[in-house]
Amino acid sequence: MNTRIRLAFSLAVIVLTAAVLVVAASWRASEPGARLAGARAAPAATASVSLVPASATAVAGEALTLTIQAAAAESLGGWELLLRFDPAAIELEAVTAGEFLGSTGRTPGSLGPLGAGGEWMVGGYSHGSDVGVTGSGVLAYVRLLPLSEGSATVAVSQTLLATVTGTVVTEQPSVGQGAQLTIAAPRLVSAGRQAGDVILSWQHQDRYTGYEVWRHTAPYFAAGGPPATLIASGLPPAPGCTQNGDTITCTDAGAIGGGEASYYYVVRGLRPSGGRVSFNRTGKFDVALQPGE
Repeated sequence: MNTRIRLAFSLAVIVLTAAVLVVAASWRASEPGARLAGARAAPAATASVSLVPASATAVAGEALTLTIQAAAAESLGGWELLLRFDPAAIELEAVTAGEFLGSTGRTPGSLGPLGAGGEWMVGGYSHGSDVGVTGSGVLAYVRLLPLSEGSATVAVSQTLLATVTGTVVTEQPSVGQGAQLTIAAPRLVSAGRQAGDVILSWQHQDRYTGYEVWRHTAPYFAAGGPPATLIASGLPPAPGCTQNGDTITCTDAGAIGGGEASYYYVVRGLRPSGGRVSFNRTGKFDVALQPGE
């Protein structure tokens, strides 16, 4: 997000029945990020948080799940961190709690996700009379939706691990291990020709509320605005487009002819969130139409 935000999360009460001790913690920040309240112990250099796997391949438009994992934790009762990524390349779909915090019998809960665009605070807590977890395990599952082909980084920062008494055991400020994604375009669009027209077709998917068809003379153009040309937008009966069952066909009328132009096309699926997923590129040459990358 581009503006400073104020976060206020109530971290559930942690009860240690043996000592009848109640520790309350909260999330507060004057800019993207937060802190678990509580005393700070001498940093434990071995305690860490990371995204797993650290590198992965994905396809635009197909969800990918990463795990947030803690390592070398001792008596862990809560955690939080900030996820950062390019919102034009990745969309956050969901964060669900992992099994680690509740593995000793304590009752786990989730914090967040809270944020917007490409910055999200996420976390978790546990309460109960059982001991906190020790060792390594999955804190949460992060489901991401890649939007466009290329490389993208999911960064982890402002990480906090806290014991069941609220004692922070990670160095501050701290940076966790993020993940590097290599994203391929989905092979959904086929191209053909009829007389002087270029015909593009693909199968409709319910995850998309509509589509955009962009054209340019350069193969690796950036769809979304000039100098590329938007030739169709929405769902059929958008101008130049029809739908037969799940098959959508859009026609670029009169694109072929003259012998001097080569056109390339990118179809983008429109997400309910406002995100756009770019499909594979196709190219038109005046002598023959063939796929182009």
